[in-house]
Amino acid sequence: MRFHKKGFTLIELIVVVVIVAILAGIAGPMMTANVSKAKRSEAAAALGLIRTAERLYYTENPATGYVSVADFNLATNPLAAYIGTGDLKGQYYNVADYHVNAASATTFTGYANKTDPGNMTIDQDGSITGR
Repeated sequence: MRFHKKGFTLIELIVVVVIVAILAGIAGPMMTANVSKAKRSEAAAALGLIRTAERLYYTENPATGYVSVADFNLATNPLAAYIGTGDLKGQYYNVADYHVNAASATTFTGYANKTDPGNMTIDQDGSITGR
């Protein structure tokens, strides 16, 4: 009598499960690292826009100098002519996550506040910290 083999053996199924588990164990941390990198890139790009807006405002208003902006939603935002709130809406950060602190007429620090990747800042020279 001949037996026709149909289906998979238990050993074959266990090998497949182990291979899938190994691949999932490798892909998970890689995905988390890529998401963190995307968050940092989004924050850096938005802070670059804020820096450009501040420098344009400073060029047109040298007597006033740089300005502090606590809320990019406000219609009275002095940088509204240079950067729109839609420019700061991203997948991970929203307009409420950004603010600018002008320490003096010639210096400012722009902040992107999130718990992940943390607090990222940019200054008038374009130096970004918190990457």
